[in-house]
This record gives sequence, structure tokens and C-alpha cells, in this order.
Amino acid sequence: MLLIGQIASTSVFLLIVLLFCLYFLTFEVGFRLGRWLGERNAVQPEGAAVLLGGMLTLFSFVLGLSLSLAMVRVAERREAILDEAAAISTALLQTQAIADPRAAEIGRRLDEYQRLRRDFVAAPPDPAVLDDLDRRTVAMQAEIWAQLIVIARERPDPVVATLMSSLTATFDAGNAVRFALDFPLVPALRQLVAAVALLTMAALGVLLGVRGKRMAGLVALLIVMSCSVLLYIFDAAAARIGQQRPPTDVYEWNIEAISAGTPGTPR
Repeated sequence: MLLIGQIASTSVFLLIVLLFCLYFLTFEVGFRLGRWLGERNAVQPEGAAVLLGGMLTLFSFVLGLSLSLAMVRVAERREAILDEAAAISTALLQTQAIADPRAAEIGRRLDEYQRLRRDFVAAPPDPAVLDDLDRRTVAMQAEIWAQLIVIARERPDPVVATLMSSLTATFDAGNAVRFALDFPLVPALRQLVAAVALLTMAALGVLLGVRGKRMAGLVALLIVMSCSVLLYIFDAAAARIGQQRPPTDVYEWNIEAISAGTPGTPR
């Protein structure tokens, strides 16, 4: 699956071609095997048809389950990003309620922090880049928290306590975003889908080989349809490759609102 991700990050079209060739080659191997078995009457077409029907049913079930889970992951990423942006916006507004230069400095640091979080969400799947962004995020969280601790010790009032709670929620939301982006669909499930698809293509080849009918056009159409669904699942399940990248618009809205002097997440 790591190889699929690397290819997809380079060219989605190349990945489609490679998957099509792989599945068609699997079908061709199955077809030649089926023809060889058919010439020796080693396999009954009726039995092969029953087996293929069961495999197609299993393939449809696994495909539908994977698609459903992948779409759940997309929704979770969007929700986590929206929650983090809203938490940052809330904390920014609360810094304006504290008449202290250090609170204003926290607000400026939060503005830089949300730009950093935007860059993290939009970052490519490069471990070096992601590690650097993680280090910078942790360092900035420590700086913001240290400034807040000084304010809280001097004036332990409800307003400062509310800001402390908001910052805690902001940092927790950042961890939720990191978890949603860095832990996609269970790799074992993606491997299961790919394996079941390969075995199904091989079984289809065996059945058609036993009957002596290649039906290359219809098989190619079936492979194209299967590859399209598989690619959509892999695309939806992966956060940093493909077309369904996590949105950063909500961070941009916050940045624009701050530039206009009215921090807040548009709804």
C-alpha cells in the first residue's frame, strides 16, 4: 500500500494504468489456467460458476464496506479540521477580553499558530516536512502556554480561566487533526480489498477459460469499473495523496477575518 501511495502522489493516471494491467494480467493467467484445466476435464464449468458467484458476492461486500469506512474517514477529517479552526477562533476572541499586553501577544502567536496548522493540513506526505511541522507546533504550543501561565498567576480570574480552557481545547483539537490525517483506513482492510479483487479476476479467468470464451471487452470493462471504485476508496482513505485532500479553507477564513479585525470562523 505504501508503493500505491507513492505512485498516486506522482501520477494518478499511472496508477490507473498499472492497476488495470495488473488485474488484466491476473485474469489472463486465470484464463490460460482454466483453458488448460478444461482441456483435461479437470474442472466442471458449473462448479467454477458457483465458486465465482460466491467470490463476486464477497468482493462486493468487502468493496462496499471499504467504501463506507473510507467516506467515514473523510467526514472525520473534515470535522476535526473544523473543530480545530473553531477552537483557535474562540481563543483568539478571548484574548481580546484581557487587558494585558501578554494576552495580545498570545493572540498574535495564535494567528501564527493557525497558519502553521494550515500548512500542516496541506503538507505533502513527506516525513521530513511533517516532522518539522510537528516540532514547530509543539514549540509554539509551549510558548503560548508559558505566556498564559504568567497571566494566570498574576490574575486568577474567570476570564483567564476561560482562556486557559480554550487553549487546552485548541491544543487537543490539534492532536485530533493529526490523528485523523496520519492514521487513515486500516491497512489490512485495503490489502484485503486488493487481494479479493485479484482472486476474483483470477477466478473469472478460470471460468471463462474452462468455457473457452475470453470476452475480453466485457472483462476489460469490469476491470475498469473495479479499478475506479478501488482508486476512489484508496483516495478517500488517504489524507495526503490523490484528489480528496483535507480542506484548508476554514483556516483561510480565520486568517482573512483576523486581517479584517474580526476573528471568527464564518458559518
